[in-house]
Order: sequence, then structure tokens, then C-alpha cells
Amino acid sequence: MLIWLGAAVVFFIIEAAVPGLVSLWFGIAAAITMIVSPFIKSIKYEFYFFIILSAIMFFLTRKISKSWKTRKKDRVDRIRGSIVEIKSINDKGFYEIYLDGKNWSGKSSEDLEVGEKAEVIGIEGIRLILKKIEK
Repeated sequence: MLIWLGAAVVFFIIEAAVPGLVSLWFGIAAAITMIVSPFIKSIKYEFYFFIILSAIMFFLTRKISKSWKTRKKDRVDRIRGSIVEIKSINDKGFYEIYLDGKNWSGKSSEDLEVGEKAEVIGIEGIRLILKKIEK
């Protein structure tokens, strides 16, 4: 039983340290195996139970994570192509804009002035990439 507790803790630490769903299903499966282990007579059968449960958890979380990933992509696609107005320019030279109910920071390879309109052509990290709209 303590082996599965240790395994669960290790898998959850790995999951916290590495971005993305890497070992979440192993941690959950180890925790469940720890709870069930007093009812299983052999460590070999406990290991089989852990492997089967890990596979089930993997396929369940894979479907969920794919739906999250496509939802995130949809938000980016919705923002791309939007027309925004430059509200101000901050100390670091980034453009402050308001889009979709939020304040954003943007950057552009072209010089933009306060009050000018720009098109969002992409996202880089937390900044919008802007393109000047020719009049």
C-alpha cells in the first residue's frame, strides 16, 4: 500500500513540474490502486490493476484534453483578424489596446500612433501581433 502512495506522490510531482498532461493518469491510477490494494492478494495483480487503470485513465483524459486544446485554438482564431484601436503606448514601447472585453498589449513591426486602427494578425505569448491598416 505504501508503494502505491509513493508512486502516486511521484507521479503528481512530475505532473506539477512538467507542462501538459504527462503523468496525471498514472498518479490517479496509483492512488486508486493504493485504496484497492488491501483487497488484492498479490503485488503482481496489483500491478496489473494499475496498468489497466492507467490505460483507461489515459484514454479518458486524452479525449478531454483534445477538446480543451481545440477550444483554445478557437479563441485564438476568433481574435485573429479583429480590428483594434491603439489606446496608448507604454514605457516599453508596446501598444495598449482593448479587445474582447480585456486590455491587451500588442507589438508591431510598423510604427503605430495612438488612435490608429490595426489588425490582429497573430498572438505571440501574451501579446497580440498587430499590422497597420492602410487608409
